[in-house]
Amino acid sequence: MRILHTIPSVSPVRGGPSHAIFGIVTALRQRNITAEVITTTDDGDNLLDVPTNQFIEFKEVPTCFFPKAFPDNHSIREFSFSVPFTNWLWQNIHNYDLVHVHGVFSYTSTIAMAMARMKGIPYINRPLGHLGQWSRNQKKLKKAIYWQLMERSNISHANALHLTAQDEVDELPDLPEKVIRAIIPHGITPPTLKPNSRQQLCQQYQIDDADFIILYLSRIHPKKGIDLLIQSLAQINQSNEIKGNFTLILGGSGDPHYQAEITALIERYNIGSKVRQVGFLSGTAKDLALQGADLFALTSYAENFGVVVLESLAAGTPVLLSKGIALSKFVAQEDLGYICDVDVSSIYEQLFLAMTERRKVTQPERINQAIAVTQGNYAWSNIAQQLGGTNICV
Repeated sequence: MRILHTIPSVSPVRGGPSHAIFGIVTALRQRNITAEVITTTDDGDNLLDVPTNQFIEFKEVPTCFFPKAFPDNHSIREFSFSVPFTNWLWQNIHNYDLVHVHGVFSYTSTIAMAMARMKGIPYINRPLGHLGQWSRNQKKLKKAIYWQLMERSNISHANALHLTAQDEVDELPDLPEKVIRAIIPHGITPPTLKPNSRQQLCQQYQIDDADFIILYLSRIHPKKGIDLLIQSLAQINQSNEIKGNFTLILGGSGDPHYQAEITALIERYNIGSKVRQVGFLSGTAKDLALQGADLFALTSYAENFGVVVLESLAAGTPVLLSKGIALSKFVAQEDLGYICDVDVSSIYEQLFLAMTERRKVTQPERINQAIAVTQGNYAWSNIAQQLGGTNICV
């Protein structure tokens, strides 16, 4: 079987979906299934500096990048329009047995599904959470028109939807019963654990060893509830019981204007000395942060999955998640962290609890439990069989 994966962008600035696609394709190729990726040179406010119009080995996966139009208008630029992408797809889509389309409400996903329909090629869609209620409410009118004109028909004719959690299934708009809803979670590659990671992290970012280290590592975006996390930490800072006993490592990148708003909010609440804004982290720097922190915090309004949550747990670091994150149910079931509502008081309560239970959450047996449970459920080697495609392709 030959499977073609299409996605608007594989840039790290686009978050988890761009990262997960390489795990998916690698897992398929390890099962002797031919799988390749086509995408654009999108890199947020920039363009990726990669060879184009040819397959190259990118993160050990055959990937073909096509030049993306880059107009001055930001809204149009975000659509990832690419004439070379379209031309190549029209000429080559018939060479594949299945097209796995990642994304909705974007040019590459819309044209790939439409072209597969015209050419009679089976296709499945991974909507990346964009069919959930929170996402559909953003730019609501524009998405409603887009849905009625194009994407509803594309999704309704898909052979299957690749969804990552039951929450994502529950929030789908009305679709024909014939469309298979296949729940296949993302996986992780178990990290190499580094000794003395906490001490190294404290040295790198000049953190007092006595501080409780809280890590945020995701896009800097309004969806993520970062403002609520900051307000909750401001209340923690004013608490007489644990005042001053924390440091927040704020990792990630996003729209510069929103990043400036977050910086201003940190200063307004007078916790600038307790926050390390470290930008986008990858590779060894990311591993060090995940393994060295005392708690990973993600207080998003909605997340259809959250690969970085698994990466944290696989590193042995407990998590604080909002109920809007699909993996919060897994965390609660396995007692791997703390669950909050998406509001300041609830986040504060759970942060306070985590900090007062510091000795409990850092016990070696608790760390080993998190690692074992997460790797046992979500290692790519255990998910690869589901990704073979026989149960959802045709």
